[in-house]
Amino acid sequence: MEGLNPTDLEKLFAAKEARRQKLATASFPEKIMMLVRLQEMAAPILNARGIHVRPWKIAPPARVAKPRA
Repeated sequence: MEGLNPTDLEKLFAAKEARRQKLATASFPEKIMMLVRLQEMAAPILNARGIHVRPWKIAPPARVAKPRA
């Protein structure tokens, strides 16, 4: 990682860890929706290469109000 000073590297690694923590706290339905979005992004590229794929067709989860504490 040439050209990056130690402060920049610390910020990058801190941001990476924060993103991992955020993803880890996502609910299972949210994680599935993220996976489907990745499939939708990759499908046109793979199809153009002759690899025929189809993203999952699932309905988004219904929003449920969180109980008040």
